[in-house]
Amino acid sequence: MRNSDRYKAWLPTAAGTGRDHEQERLDVIVAWMWDTVLPQLQGLADDKGFGEEWRKMCEQRTESAAGAAAHAAGAAAHAAGAAGAADAATRAADAADDAADDAADDAADDAAGAASAAAAAVQAAHAAAHTNFWQTVDPIGVLERMTKIGED
Repeated sequence: MRNSDRYKAWLPTAAGTGRDHEQERLDVIVAWMWDTVLPQLQGLADDKGFGEEWRKMCEQRTESAAGAAAHAAGAAAHAAGAAGAADAATRAADAADDAADDAADDAADDAAGAASAAAAAVQAAHAAAHTNFWQTVDPIGVLERMTKIGED
């Protein structure tokens, strides 16, 4: 991503965006996390045995549902011996849990953590099978949307 022409073209636009539209940017990244990134991991969750909890978390978007998904991901990984993928999925669910709980001040950090954990889960479990993951979640696109807020 960092070496792509698209990212290099976006990078200079990030400077000077200020903090005037911070809440709007937080809203964009939290929506991206819930609407785009986390649902992309449903197949992984189904394959690893915690699909129902993951689906509920994505639908309900609550702290308790995210906690249940994190617990189920950890239990499934422990049982299957897939600690690496489960740890990443658990971190993603934990970050989603935190985002639901602390949406105002910590949402950007939590969403970034969830996105990072989601990426790690995908890479650990389905690197070859999910080559279109990055095109689907489009992290550069979310950066572009966040940068353009307030340009109207």
